[in-house]
Amino acid sequence: MARDPTGSTDTPDRGALTRAQTVLNKEPTISNLVWRFVQDEYSPEHYRKCAQKAKELCEEKLKGESVQARFSFRPKDRKRLLQKLKTRDEKVHYADPKEIMEDIVDLAGVRIILYMPSQIQRDTVKTIIKSIFGDKPPDFVERPHDPKELPEPRKSGYRPRNLGYTAEHYRVRMKPDHGTEKYDWKATDMVEIQVVSAMTHAWAEAGHDILYKSMEGVASVEEERILDALNGLVQSGDLLLEQLHHLVMARTRSRFGNKHRLGAYLDELQELKESNRAKEFKEDLDIFQKFLEVQKKDYPLAVRNAFKGLKFPKDQDLELKKIMKKYAPFTPNPSMDTMICLIDHILSESDADEIAAGKAHEKKSLAKEPEVMYRCKIMVSAVMWLQKFSRDRTEVEDAFHRCEITSEERLGLQYVLTGWLMPKILAGGDANDREIIEKDGILDQLDSAWAWFENDAGKQEKRSICGLAFRIAKMGVLKDLPAELHQLEKVSLTSD
Repeated sequence: MARDPTGSTDTPDRGALTRAQTVLNKEPTISNLVWRFVQDEYSPEHYRKCAQKAKELCEEKLKGESVQARFSFRPKDRKRLLQKLKTRDEKVHYADPKEIMEDIVDLAGVRIILYMPSQIQRDTVKTIIKSIFGDKPPDFVERPHDPKELPEPRKSGYRPRNLGYTAEHYRVRMKPDHGTEKYDWKATDMVEIQVVSAMTHAWAEAGHDILYKSMEGVASVEEERILDALNGLVQSGDLLLEQLHHLVMARTRSRFGNKHRLGAYLDELQELKESNRAKEFKEDLDIFQKFLEVQKKDYPLAVRNAFKGLKFPKDQDLELKKIMKKYAPFTPNPSMDTMICLIDHILSESDADEIAAGKAHEKKSLAKEPEVMYRCKIMVSAVMWLQKFSRDRTEVEDAFHRCEITSEERLGLQYVLTGWLMPKILAGGDANDREIIEKDGILDQLDSAWAWFENDAGKQEKRSICGLAFRIAKMGVLKDLPAELHQLEKVSLTSD
């Protein structure tokens, strides 16, 4: 025996459908085509699985998108499908089951219910739906359901004063690779996805049968009036929620813009104030602010989430030790170890963000400066950030000595640190400088240094603090060069 959309094993038999027909319309009869489609061809169980799969795809893709939502799904109820087809058949006169399938778009339905129904969230959901199912007909068809005029008078004679149910409707086609052991994909499988506010959803659930699909008689004027008044409250509530979302976004996602605003925020961050690490963020915020900016995380919510990811304010010490263990035996500047761990933690969340930032910086830089200048800015910045991370100059030298470096690479790194032509290279140089670089083998030395940095930064198992400094510099977290070159300490790599 087939299953109905609620999970019951008692689907309407022919007698139940006959009784439904009698209730729905006592005059015209249901055509044989419609009857056979509902009774023999329509499978609520198949469309339940189809709808469930579509719901799971949307739910998974929306994770991490800062969209507060819940999801529901259903197949079309057999009795209600019979009612709808009977009404539609009187207007369009179906010729075959194919016409029915093309006309009825909601045999499988998903509802995405937004708690903060702002336009930003609605646009995000729309983008995600397109990314899953495609963005062009017939794979994706947008069917707005946002009435501009008041509904027609009800059967009771009551004329609504509010717009009623408003939502975005998307008709999408399931793809072959969506099929699973549980869901047997069919080429005709379509799903209607409704995106609706939580308040509208609650109102619709409470009054749907009364307003649209009543099979138990006509709703009274009093019932209609109450539901209409509630709909007005729902629309006002949606507007207030949208404004609330706008205010929350402005407070939690406004860019810092500079280290001073970042510092002011950190001074008041509860997770930091309640920890034993607050004093570490009183100065030296340059690198952290620049890093957050490049990562597009220079706003309050992202920073707070980073601290929470390291289990601030109570259990952060163990997490920090775990991260610093990767860079052992490196000894950090006492005021920088938490910042190092925050940077490492944020990088570990998404390799794609790091790669994208690096490519964007490379493209932007090479459009206006020579490659050797671009590379030297990164390498010098990496060394200067390493200085910032380290306890002292000896620790910087030790950090390099602990890494595997060939004699050729060592010469290249030493030139980056102390080469007489570096100030001119960082400034862009002139034709004469570029000729000297090529003739004197300086370019080969710089290439060796660059290859070493890239190899060291790419190691997955044995991380080095040198590699971390290079990774963030390559993303575009740079010192102001050559203006700040005087801050580079003279480090010797000529002997172990």
